[in-house]
Amino acid sequence: MRCSLRKEDTDPDCDGGREHAEAIGICIDELVLEYLRGETMMIAAG
Repeated sequence: MRCSLRKEDTDPDCDGGREHAEAIGICIDELVLEYLRGETMMIAAG
């Protein structure tokens, strides 16, 4: 089960390291998805 990223909902079984790593992973995923969306739009336009 994933750890919650909001401090007020933090699962006591989760340590800060895993939550930090998950937050970084989510950021990287979003950056890659945004890049791919932009590339797809440029290919479709041109």
